[in-house]
Amino acid sequence: MAERGRTLRSVRTLLGFFALALLASEAILLKLAPEVTDANRAFLVFSGIFVAVACLAALVALVRPSVLHGPPGTAAPVAEVAAETSSGEYRYDVFISTPMSSFPTQTEYKSHRRDILRLQKVLQEKCGFRVYFSGDQRPTLRDFQVSDIGLRNDGSALENSRYFLLVVPRSLVSSIYVEAGIAIALGKPSVYFQHTDASLPFVLRHPGRTSGSLPLAKVYEYGAFPEVIDCIRSNGRELFM
Repeated sequence: MAERGRTLRSVRTLLGFFALALLASEAILLKLAPEVTDANRAFLVFSGIFVAVACLAALVALVRPSVLHGPPGTAAPVAEVAAETSSGEYRYDVFISTPMSSFPTQTEYKSHRRDILRLQKVLQEKCGFRVYFSGDQRPTLRDFQVSDIGLRNDGSALENSRYFLLVVPRSLVSSIYVEAGIAIALGKPSVYFQHTDASLPFVLRHPGRTSGSLPLAKVYEYGAFPEVIDCIRSNGRELFM
């Protein structure tokens, strides 16, 4: 942050320098203008424009690398940091997003929760991951927090997770798509497991493919949940890289 502050101060210094140089050059040219002949006035005007453009071009050339990348040896932009920071600097390694409170019955909720708890255990044992799953302490639908508190807590956990894992067992109206969008915006490398009977919104089918600045989420289909477990066991951490 200190390096970033020095960079911004340097930018302001450069701005001041070029502003003064530009104003001085223009003042000189304006002072000379009444004393020149008509034949030379066009050249003088052209010279003034050239000085202004040259100053602006030099300013852009000097400022752009400093603002976007910082001076040599400084930290990368926030989006790059999010993608490159080691997992030790995050509170969690992976954030599991999956429909929970949107299930219509307790029976369906409990069945799916058991599957995700198995997935959580495999991620912990096979990959050595610290896993965030909002449903691990909520055995019934009655145990969920109100939406605004849940969003605040889950949003904080997602921001502090290195990877994003989406499990879509069926097509439901769910906040998982909001979480997926947040993960893309935060630059989180993502893995989606989509049941063959479920569907993803169009923009999540191939997220990041149109822009090099966004992570490419991997999308895998499964027919039965044990396939998800087997995929994690077979591929481990490499699945997220």
